[in-house]
Amino acid sequence: MDWGVLCNVLRTWGPVGGVTIALLVFFMWKDWWRERKLQQRVECLEREQRDVILPLVQQCATVITQNTVVMQRLERALDQKNQALSILERMIEKAE
Repeated sequence: MDWGVLCNVLRTWGPVGGVTIALLVFFMWKDWWRERKLQQRVECLEREQRDVILPLVQQCATVITQNTVVMQRLERALDQKNQALSILERMIEKAE
């Protein structure tokens, strides 16, 4: 900030100019501080998402894939058992 400009404002506007400048500086500092804290919170959330949530999602996808494979095997096994049972039932009906 150019101190000459500040001195000219104070000479021209007196205490009102000084208060105006002080308020301007205060609100700029307050906004800068708020933005800094917000950025830190965003970085923390992104880090948590990257370090915690992403591996959980990957693990869940792996488990879902494994469960799908197991369910397909169970379905095939049940179909085979049902076919064998149907054949046995037909054989019993013929024998009677």
